[in-house]
Amino acid sequence: MELVNTEHHEDGERRQYNLFIGPNHPGVEGNFAVKLWVEGDTVVKAKTEAGYLHRGFEKLMEERLFIQNIAIVCRICVPDPDPNEANYARAVEEISGIEVPERAKWIRTLVLELSRIASHLFTFGGHGGTIGLYTMPNWTTADRDRILDLFEELTGGRVYHIFQMPGGVRRDFPAGFKTRVREVMDYIESRLPDYDDLFFHNPILIKRARGQGILPREQALPWGATGPNIRATGLPIDVRKDDPYEIYSKLEFDIPTRTEGDAYARLMVRRKEVEESIRIVRQILDRIPEGKVWNK
Repeated sequence: MELVNTEHHEDGERRQYNLFIGPNHPGVEGNFAVKLWVEGDTVVKAKTEAGYLHRGFEKLMEERLFIQNIAIVCRICVPDPDPNEANYARAVEEISGIEVPERAKWIRTLVLELSRIASHLFTFGGHGGTIGLYTMPNWTTADRDRILDLFEELTGGRVYHIFQMPGGVRRDFPAGFKTRVREVMDYIESRLPDYDDLFFHNPILIKRARGQGILPREQALPWGATGPNIRATGLPIDVRKDDPYEIYSKLEFDIPTRTEGDAYARLMVRRKEVEESIRIVRQILDRIPEGKVWNK
């Protein structure tokens, strides 16, 4: 921390400090840094410094076979790797004219929603730890592990799955897998009221997050916001509804939104999305058709 300016006012002295946070910091999710100019608890100015994990994925993939790239794209986002696998697989399928079996589409969608839940639990724990509520990351890490157990059983990997291949998925459900998925969804759903009591309704979180980090609705699209972050501004934009892929057009689910555009709104959108993802997973388990899972 560096003192950069001191101003004298009638109500006292104001000091402005230069504070560097990251890239490895308990309050930062991922390798990301931000240089802050602060007066007390007020951030006067901020300069972001990204790129600490830049590894040249695009160049790596240019020099490899398309099938090898499945093991690369998932590493773009550690907490939520499966959307990258899905996007890449669909791109190869579109270019090559590969048809995907119907059952494989349902399995892909299940994997994507499980990954969404796991990612949101990771986020809840990260925010809880940031404000000193360390019970929250303890809870969400343990609960998220139940989903990682499912991934390990289905794909062989807990974090990186390398599962969604051009033409389908690598393997079908193991015996009894649907029952175990239902049990985990029931458990996660039963934990949400505990999260509410400890975290989402906590007056400390509300005071620290409400009204902070506001993304104005009119700036959300120009600034490239997506996902829960843009939906927290009141814009009901969700590619699963606006341009459905896999089997999302056959499923019933709502798009949670908020209007405040602040840090608390972004958390609450994710909180509601967990409920919707559980709803989607249950529909898939009830309706998934039989058939093959990969067109070679």
